[in-house]
Amino acid sequence: MISLRPLAAIAMPLAATAILALPACHKNADKSAPADKTADKAAPAAPADKAAPADKAAPADKPAATGGIGVTIHATLTISGKVNGTATFTQHTNDVSDCAAWAAKRDDFTMPRDDGAKMANGQTVFLDDNPGHYHGPGMYAAADLDQNAATLSINGSDEPFQPGKDSTRTLTVNADGSGTYAFANWIDPGSSKESGTLTWTCSK
Repeated sequence: MISLRPLAAIAMPLAATAILALPACHKNADKSAPADKTADKAAPAAPADKAAPADKAAPADKPAATGGIGVTIHATLTISGKVNGTATFTQHTNDVSDCAAWAAKRDDFTMPRDDGAKMANGQTVFLDDNPGHYHGPGMYAAADLDQNAATLSINGSDEPFQPGKDSTRTLTVNADGSGTYAFANWIDPGSSKESGTLTWTCSK
């Protein structure tokens, strides 16, 4: 009869060796796991998508505002007589939307004027007059104009030229905001005479 003890003696050491080898495999497999954790740490790179806010630059594409309220009057005043010269000036107003509206103004219409307008000789010249009752574009004769407002002052003189017995003055306002004011034979206290014209155009 064959004895089994020698076979058992050989099998037991082999089994023991296999059992001891298993933990080693598990340990080696576990050590590779940390590599995955390192890969996970790369995820935070995703916030690079936050570059999207660059779209906020879009408002720059909005077209610039155009138009607006207000008109500009471009005037030229020429005088002759005791003093000769020409002065130009501009006048801007924001209380109307266009030139037609400026010409259509009623109670508060005033002729273009600038008390600092200078002539080539360095002297300042200021002309003032207005309709007594403005009714819109049209022609206004002396009888329609203010009887006390008409004044032509040179260098801010306290003795301005004003309408006299033989003087004339006429105002014409056009529907497009342009106009003309003509006067003749205005006198100062020394009886010197002055005549002239004021012309103007209107632009938006």
